[in-house]
Amino acid sequence: MAWAPLLLTLLTYCSGSSSQPVLTQTPSVSVSPGENVRLACTMSSGYSIGSYRVGWYQQKSGSAPRFVYHYQTSSDQGRGTGIPARFTVSPDTSNNLWNLVISGVQAEDDADYYCAVWDGSSNAHHSDTQHTVIQLHGEEEQKRLSPAVTQHREPTCVSLVPMRCTLSQLHNKTRYTISQLGSNFTSLCSYISLTDW
Repeated sequence: MAWAPLLLTLLTYCSGSSSQPVLTQTPSVSVSPGENVRLACTMSSGYSIGSYRVGWYQQKSGSAPRFVYHYQTSSDQGRGTGIPARFTVSPDTSNNLWNLVISGVQAEDDADYYCAVWDGSSNAHHSDTQHTVIQLHGEEEQKRLSPAVTQHREPTCVSLVPMRCTLSQLHNKTRYTISQLGSNFTSLCSYISLTDW
């Protein structure tokens, strides 16, 4: 049985203020099941990844976000309950980024992935997040993307940008972000807790 290729699609939806680090993620990349993939979460210049804790989250369609992995130092890292060992995080200090590494991508890894950062010294939560989608080619669906995995105590980012993402020339789909978070941000963020940390 042939394996369908997977597509990783970046959706950027939050720019943040000048006093906070801005995160960017991997642009669109095509991979096939069984291959290894790195999803980069890059911190803006002027900030050092060594001073921050990164958290990665996975959200499958119809489910609440799920904690995947946190990393601050080599001795302070770990994956969430039930997350397979093929998920790890690798820091790249020379490029000021963290990679979420998935070794041997499986069909069950089809999900939305988010990164978020916390100030390691003050535990302040930053609302700048990026969103990466891993999806099988050939699926016909349209859905709304939930951005709420930042755990920001006082959210400052409320508007999202709609984007059209082409997963393949044969299977085009339109994916929409939510145009306005508003008061829903806090309730959506409540899906995530720090119990796995």
